[in-house]
Amino acid sequence: MRDLTIKRIKSFVACLMQMKIYAEDPAGDTEIDGTLCRFLGTLGNGEEKTFPIGEEEMRVFVIADGLSKGYCSDYYRVPAGSGNVFLSGKNRLNPASGNAFRFDDNDTEE
Repeated sequence: MRDLTIKRIKSFVACLMQMKIYAEDPAGDTEIDGTLCRFLGTLGNGEEKTFPIGEEEMRVFVIADGLSKGYCSDYYRVPAGSGNVFLSGKNRLNPASGNAFRFDDNDTEE
């Protein structure tokens, strides 16, 4: 097991909403972008939390709610390993995407 720490940088955009954190898990009960996931917890504006995750490669998703998970979400591919992982990001102003949370330094082709 390793720890995943996510910091939600304080922003005026969606400041009153709690964002929901999910991790890819074949035994999960929520489907996001065609991937089964398990719920890890929530993040308030300016909050930082740590969650236990496995050592396998996985995607971590941040969504606003179950209804908008198809367009108001972002994910980060966490590589396999045993070291702890730190991610950060914030909600960005974009009404077309529901002012979604976006991870920092997530510049992959996906």
